[in-house]
Amino acid sequence: MIMFEEYPDDVLIAECRKGSRKAFDQLFKRYFHRIHKYAIHHTGNPELAEELTMDLMVWLWKKRDVLEVKGDLSSYLFKAIKNAIYNHFRKAELDTTSLEEVFIDTIAYQNAENALSEEEIGACYRTSLEQLTPQRRKVFQLSREEDMTYPEIASHLNLSVKTVESHISASLQLMRKRFKEYADLIILIIVFNFFI
Repeated sequence: MIMFEEYPDDVLIAECRKGSRKAFDQLFKRYFHRIHKYAIHHTGNPELAEELTMDLMVWLWKKRDVLEVKGDLSSYLFKAIKNAIYNHFRKAELDTTSLEEVFIDTIAYQNAENALSEEEIGACYRTSLEQLTPQRRKVFQLSREEDMTYPEIASHLNLSVKTVESHISASLQLMRKRFKEYADLIILIIVFNFFI
């Protein structure tokens, strides 16, 4: 008799569709800690990472009847948590911005997207970095370019985590102002480029 632990993902998903909690429990055990660790690495916040990971797993159970995973479940889940993290930070940014600042109609977005080359975006990003103080620039680059968590940056630079958060927040504000003439989505692509 084959135990659930030995079932491949696709069989477990099929069993979940039939309502098998044991199959789901096995998927949960198989992926929760890996996804949670990934989320911690990209958010720098264990509590937020746990919340986002748990939300993903609950969503997986709720959508079991209609869930269609093309390819590897592991890749699917990591892409899903990446999107969840991106959406969380996007919402956090939008929450601190007035509706007037973030209102973008589809035509304006498409025009901005088409008008900007990758080189122009990169040049604008580099110029924005140069406008930051040396300490703030270092913190921002360690976060976005070196993929370090807030606690790792704090330890590396001998700062408090709150100071790191403050530097990142101020840097994001400057970036948002600098790229205001472009679509908000383009700003987010640049600022959160570590998700790509």
